[in-house]
Amino acid sequence: MADPSHTTEMKTFRNGRAGTTFFLIGAALLIALLRPAGGAAEPVTLLLTSNLEGRFIPDIEGQETRDPMLLLGQSVVMESRKGKVLYMDLGNSFYPGVLSKHNYGGAMMDFFRHFRCRSTLVSSMDLRIGVAGLEFLRKQGGTALLSANIRKDGSPLFTPYVIQEIQGKRVAFVGLSSKKILFDIAEKNLYRIAIEDEAAVLNAVIPELDRQSVGDIVLISGLTYRENVKLLNAFPRVRLVLSGGDHRGVLTGGRVVRLELADRRSIITVPPDMGYCLLTLTLDGGLAVSGIQFRKPAHYAVDDGDYEDFVGRLTQWKKQFAAEQDMALTRIDRPVRLDQGRIAHLLQDYTSAEVAIVKNNTVNPMDLGNDIRLVDVLSAVNDNYAVYTYRLTGEELIAIRNMLGNYAVAGYRDRLIQGYIVMPRRKYLVVSTQTVFEEIQKALQKKIAYKNTWKTIPDVIIGDLRGRKAVLAEDFGYIERRFRYLIDMFFSAYYEASRIIVDRGVKVPVGETSKSYTKWGVEGKIDFVFYNRHHTIMVTPYINYLRQNRDYLKNLIRGTVAYMPNLHPIVNPYIKSQIDTVLLPVRGATMPAKVSDYDSLNQFMQYRKLLRPVTIRETLGMNIHTKFLTGTFGCGIEKYVHDPVRPVVFGFEMLVNMKYEFLPNLAYSLKLDSFLSLIGARGSNKENNYFRSEIENAITIKMNNVLGVSLKHRWYYFQNLSDNRRYSNSQIVTSCDVKTDFKI
Repeated sequence: MADPSHTTEMKTFRNGRAGTTFFLIGAALLIALLRPAGGAAEPVTLLLTSNLEGRFIPDIEGQETRDPMLLLGQSVVMESRKGKVLYMDLGNSFYPGVLSKHNYGGAMMDFFRHFRCRSTLVSSMDLRIGVAGLEFLRKQGGTALLSANIRKDGSPLFTPYVIQEIQGKRVAFVGLSSKKILFDIAEKNLYRIAIEDEAAVLNAVIPELDRQSVGDIVLISGLTYRENVKLLNAFPRVRLVLSGGDHRGVLTGGRVVRLELADRRSIITVPPDMGYCLLTLTLDGGLAVSGIQFRKPAHYAVDDGDYEDFVGRLTQWKKQFAAEQDMALTRIDRPVRLDQGRIAHLLQDYTSAEVAIVKNNTVNPMDLGNDIRLVDVLSAVNDNYAVYTYRLTGEELIAIRNMLGNYAVAGYRDRLIQGYIVMPRRKYLVVSTQTVFEEIQKALQKKIAYKNTWKTIPDVIIGDLRGRKAVLAEDFGYIERRFRYLIDMFFSAYYEASRIIVDRGVKVPVGETSKSYTKWGVEGKIDFVFYNRHHTIMVTPYINYLRQNRDYLKNLIRGTVAYMPNLHPIVNPYIKSQIDTVLLPVRGATMPAKVSDYDSLNQFMQYRKLLRPVTIRETLGMNIHTKFLTGTFGCGIEKYVHDPVRPVVFGFEMLVNMKYEFLPNLAYSLKLDSFLSLIGARGSNKENNYFRSEIENAITIKMNNVLGVSLKHRWYYFQNLSDNRRYSNSQIVTSCDVKTDFKI
């Protein structure tokens, strides 16, 4: 039989053990209840930067308290010590800081690697160090260069996305570069690069992410707000859009920092002010932002191995930069203001362009004085794209005149170029960087042929300071005093039906015939124009030749030399010399019916003579030049100087050339050349009082920039005012015209 006391003791022991067990279980449950949801997972803070632009200072002394990038690095280290931080950059990181520019983004990539930046978005300014430079940085590893829509031969050129585990869940960060991103054209063609539609790219990427068990998606975006909102609406999987690289969009009139939809999905914009943004992320019911802070970098005494290693590498970068760049290019005695206008004139000088267009932020205006260092130039210039030359018509320049108001423009003002009215169809040589060139292409909605100088603005400035020093000029008027050379060529193959009326006794004018005809002929003219801001000289040879059997129906060769000072854009004086003769000598008389007496024999001998009649005209007067019409009115002399010789006659000249385009490929033109002689004729010389006029009306259909088809009516009229005898030639002409122009 058991001892009662023993039994009681065992019961007590068992009861005490059970109580302890219950206590421990209860405590465990209480701890579990008090523990944050999701287990012991630590909150994640997303640290964001944008538009850093490689803004290291070149100085080594005091850099740890003065260099904005080192201050940012110190702040990143301190934020990382407070909790789990995921550092990501939103683009425009590598350019135009002079140190980063010098080493093609190497210093910035070192910064990202040492401070554990997970990725940076490839943005427009990043591409200014070139695709090849970015590919080299990408191969170094450490920080992903992010872009899903920049494609090479249809495949991503950079890393399309990175996957990060946040509180036990896989989140994808997908990069979308701006569609307005600007590639070097040569590289674009070489690498066959294209920017694909962002929606199409996401539709292709999301199935890949599903296969990798990715839940939520974050877009690192260089797109506009409108585009970002559109993507949020189209792709519910996208929980968050982080923007700050290329577009700091405006919505309803103000800067947007955070735009949150009803389902807690957000668009966050990070201001470009060298600060950084802290986002607190939660995954309760889907990825969301629970907190947001903007902070300015501050100086901290950092004891961190990676930081110290980066400072050492940065110091070496700066020493190398100083050795290569801190040298004097030239020395000047007076201060010179380097600004956009001076750069525009320099590009004009360098390329001999008529118009230079420079973006207003191309250079940071600065005063140059004493020793001009290479680093000064590199620090000042923000546009490092290649310099292009190309040709725009006057019509195209006029079309973009409102656009040009946002640029520094040299050579074009108030629809004048070099002091002359801009002609709609005339082509003008323009110089700019690729940036402006592509903006003009987009504005005109057409492809424009260009020539790449393979020089950047810093290259041009540095080369100039080591040579001519044109950028330091006090007056750039010499550019417009340079002579330019125009060559306008016109050739026509025509079919002409001519009806001629000749009064008895009228001498047929030089180059004309006395018989009506229908025949094919050729006509050609070349205008050689030499001009600058103050003077214009024109030399024009002209030929019109048509032969039928032994008869010359058209046999005219004309040479004209004219000079006009450029005193006013519309009205100016002129002086002109003109000589008319025949291409081939002509018979002196008609063939006699028979040679039987003295008169017929004399006629036969005259027939055998080959004559070359010559008419000289010397005039001076006023010239009117407008958009559609050019006209001259002057007075002078005209004289037959050979075969036959006639007295000098004095008279008045009127020339009119007008062209009006009804449609881009349909134009009407009028040409008038008249001479009236009323002065100085007495007695037997009264026959030298005459009126002569050549009038041409034409409708032209342009087939392309060179070839056209014309229907013309020409009327040549001559009248002797003493007895009203006349010569008239009415012509209907169908022609195929070739017209070209060259400018040197």
